[in-house]
Amino acid sequence: MKDIRMGHKEYRKKRKSIGSQVKVAGWLGINKQTISNRERGIYGITSEAELALIHLEMIHSMADSTAMAKSDD
Repeated sequence: MKDIRMGHKEYRKKRKSIGSQVKVAGWLGINKQTISNRERGIYGITSEAELALIHLEMIHSMADSTAMAKSDD
């Protein structure tokens, strides 16, 4: 049995903070339709999918911070 912790609404909110379905799917190496199905609750959010999105969010956040720091120079 899969360990599902993140709900589809939280997944969508987190994904939207990172980028479009197309961009996030590309970065994760999955199909855009998979992202869509997760966000609509058709597919459950596995721990693996949750961790991948959280990791991507961290990378995205770090990249934004770096870009902001460079613009302050």
